[in-house]
Amino acid sequence: MAILRSELRSYLLEIGHDPLVSENSDILFDPRQHTHANCIQEIASCDYVMVFIGSRFGGTAVPSAVDLVDWEKLRKADPQNRNFATLLEIKPSITQLEVIKAIEHGIPVMTFVEQGVYNDHFTYEKNKVTDIAKSIIYPNIDKQESARYIFEFINYVKSRSSGNAIISFSRMDDIKNHVKRQLSSQLQRLLADIRQGKQENQRLDFINNAINDIKAALLATAQGSAMQNAIQGAIRHRHVIQIVDEITLKIGRKNSGQFLDFTWANILKDISIVEIVEIKEKNRGFMRREAAFIRDSNCYFRVMSRTMPVDSIEEEWNSFISLRKEEKAPIHAAVTGTGDQRRAVFIKEMTGDYKAELKTSNDDDDIEDGSPDPDLMAQ
Repeated sequence: MAILRSELRSYLLEIGHDPLVSENSDILFDPRQHTHANCIQEIASCDYVMVFIGSRFGGTAVPSAVDLVDWEKLRKADPQNRNFATLLEIKPSITQLEVIKAIEHGIPVMTFVEQGVYNDHFTYEKNKVTDIAKSIIYPNIDKQESARYIFEFINYVKSRSSGNAIISFSRMDDIKNHVKRQLSSQLQRLLADIRQGKQENQRLDFINNAINDIKAALLATAQGSAMQNAIQGAIRHRHVIQIVDEITLKIGRKNSGQFLDFTWANILKDISIVEIVEIKEKNRGFMRREAAFIRDSNCYFRVMSRTMPVDSIEEEWNSFISLRKEEKAPIHAAVTGTGDQRRAVFIKEMTGDYKAELKTSNDDDDIEDGSPDPDLMAQ
């Protein structure tokens, strides 16, 4: 595909991009390594990868290049891809390995397949489990023994949970039109995300200002320093008190007030929390912090807080219990005795393998508009 690659390179340069093509010495060929390893290492510097699948399989990647791929990371990132096992059976070509490395890095991939090869792929899929599969001749494949390697790689790409588009082409204009439309759409999406981000920031500023107004009004109407201290304490320590209160209720303790003299470490020991793991995920709406409070291998609490980072919980609790006893009791009573169902902290008890569940449930229980999820409230 030398002519196609050369023409596409010229087109990308013309529209303002910087293509990296090995035959143009666009990548570093480190003499201490195999050229295949050089190609794999260069992938990390790319913003997009374009792969063209045609009639030829290409050179099989050398072991030193294959070892540069984190195969376990790939498997965990897309556990539902039913073709991953087949991919491991087939020794990949260097081109395929470049695509696999891009997927490992989360780099978008545009996959183009020659129309004739794509037609043969449909024939392969219809017959690969039949007795005649090995005797079929695929007219658009250069070497018949490499047909399975090409078709199964197409299957792997198509079976991905995201980024699995396959574009067939019969002429260069098909590729140019697709690239032009995709890059234009990416720019449109970027601009939309920027606008949405500004709107979200404005929304948060408005809410923060409203909260500050309420705080000022409460403190202005409170009579005496003791009342003002209680209000300030309730505002500051509300989240961490609710975390302790909610978890103790989940495990059958009716009164979290018994922990008012416990350090954070002592609380975790008393309620058998062995580890706290931060949950990092994409959130479509209101900002949210999440953590998994692990009790044992088969039980944990999923704790969702609007504002509190996981690494500040211990500091906040220990700051709260450092207050005098006559200050802590009214603050604790004010936070836990409001009966407010729209709390700033939500806790859901989970069972099973927490590592697996956290991996597969990243998009569950999203809070999009600042309101708690109804299922969480039912819990």
